[in-house]
Amino acid sequence: MTQFVPAGALPDGVDFTGIAMPVEVYIDGEGRLRREIVDIDLAEVAIASGAPASEFADVSVSMSTTVDYYDFGVPIEVKPPPASDTTDITPPGASIKVDPA
Repeated sequence: MTQFVPAGALPDGVDFTGIAMPVEVYIDGEGRLRREIVDIDLAEVAIASGAPASEFADVSVSMSTTVDYYDFGVPIEVKPPPASDTTDITPPGASIKVDPA
């Protein structure tokens, strides 16, 4: 499966090309995603983005993000913020190809 992420969603210079990011998912009895855990080695991202590998030789820098999904089918009311409170940070036509292994 190939997914596309807007390039503007990442800080300038960050490069995830070739970096493994394990994702653990939990699916309920109805086939719905209930939990997603993503582990990222930030030192690996920094090195891939141009930081000297020697700066991370004896350092472990990682991040784990857990997202829980619930209340499926519950009615909600969403109001978008006023246009004056928003900014489009995505360069026109830009995207980053994410191709999970």
